[in-house]
Amino acid sequence: MDATVRQRLMSMAARRGAVGVQYLVVRDGQVWLEHCQGLADAALSRPVTPQTTFNAYSITKPFTAAAVVALAAAGRLDLEAPIGIAAGVEGLEAYGSVRDTLLHRAGFRNPNPLRWIHLAGTHDSFDEAGFVATQVAALHGSRRRARNGYSNVGYILLGLAIERAWGGPFVQALQSLVLEPLHLGTDEQLRFAIERPEFHAHGHLRRHGLMDLILGCFINRSAIVQDVADGWVRLHLHHVNGSAYGGLMANARGLARFGQAVIGNSNGAGSALELGWFSGSLGSHRWFAHAGAGLGYYGELRLYPGLGAVSCLLTNGYGLSDARCLDQVDAVWLNPPNARS
Repeated sequence: MDATVRQRLMSMAARRGAVGVQYLVVRDGQVWLEHCQGLADAALSRPVTPQTTFNAYSITKPFTAAAVVALAAAGRLDLEAPIGIAAGVEGLEAYGSVRDTLLHRAGFRNPNPLRWIHLAGTHDSFDEAGFVATQVAALHGSRRRARNGYSNVGYILLGLAIERAWGGPFVQALQSLVLEPLHLGTDEQLRFAIERPEFHAHGHLRRHGLMDLILGCFINRSAIVQDVADGWVRLHLHHVNGSAYGGLMANARGLARFGQAVIGNSNGAGSALELGWFSGSLGSHRWFAHAGAGLGYYGELRLYPGLGAVSCLLTNGYGLSDARCLDQVDAVWLNPPNARS
């Protein structure tokens, strides 16, 4: 089974242009499978290990949802309140509720988020509040989009709603409400800062690949590209501008710890499993999942509540949408009849 998993991971990495991969399956709190392969840094030939962290991008959203659910359970945030009122922002009467916003059905548009990044070296001085204020100001008095759809903007507003209900900055609120109760071990990483760059994977693009060729259409190429090494374009370490929609830095072990906690607390209406996750099935097994895609990194976190299992895939190759890579890799150990090797 391990050999088949590794083969499928290698095939997926080659297809997606990922230089490094981290994959983990945990069942009932025990590691079932763990594979690390490739490089975290092509220039330094630094391998991916279980300790390597990656930009989780939109896998952050279920964490934001968990904070909202915790505040709602404490009676400090109303899931049915209009998102504008919950976030303390006027001029959003056309949009939906907090619950709608969690489920991407509040009607917010989603401008190109690949431009919403800043380099790790500027993170301590970056004015996130100013960025959020600019995005919110652009919404004032605007009309709801004709159809519902995925939106980072909605999660920017959820971040404001969390701050207002908790009475402090979003990152501190999420740390207190979600991360601290996990009691993370030293090998489980979930942070909003790149505290040890030597353990963080660099984003890479295949040299002369499609994304390398069109990179300048999305962002200032000279600002994000660090150098070229062994056929790879190596990107500077960076953060997204809005912590609530994609600011988490993580390894698979940390994400698995969170996933196990969500499964263990998934009972009752309004649970974190029902808000902030997408769902589907692989064979006969129901899953809840979220992907994180963007410039230089791609990952997926998937929960199988019926099995008490969590799987996680993290790569330092770019992604633009949910590719459902775990369908192929998880099928090896789930082994439904229609997915035998």
